[in-house]
Amino acid sequence: MSPFTSEESITSGYVKNENPDAIINIVDATNLSRSLFFTTQLLELGIPAVVALNKSDINEKKDTEINVQLLSEKLGCPVLQTVSTASGHNGLKAVVEKAVSAKGSEQKAPYEQGDIELHDKEAVENADRKRFAFVNGIVESVERRKILTKENRLAGGLD
Repeated sequence: MSPFTSEESITSGYVKNENPDAIINIVDATNLSRSLFFTTQLLELGIPAVVALNKSDINEKKDTEINVQLLSEKLGCPVLQTVSTASGHNGLKAVVEKAVSAKGSEQKAPYEQGDIELHDKEAVENADRKRFAFVNGIVESVERRKILTKENRLAGGLD
């Protein structure tokens, strides 16, 4: 596992050392490609996982759509939309319930890297490039973004 952020580093250390029953992986729906890189690494561990697709409200405001059902199929685990900043449960309760029910179940990782020499920088970089290509393929198939061209911005005004 090659985590990019301190949060991912803490998570990977915990998962490797504590043997949890299930994982709730909270991902940033506004930056799906980056978020799913780590998700695919977690899924390789063989621990049942549920993906909480957070910031779904921001995507809605930006006219970005994620096909949650297709994403779930491609990852091989439940995916639920959440909004952490709004009052109420907004998907969190459903995510926890899915994680509890996933305990003991088997999930097949959609991508398996295999063993690489972690001290070999070039091997790690090559493996990461392959994983990013896989993840970007998933994102391309599940995400639709509204693209603003120069003409769209000019026609819409610059308030």
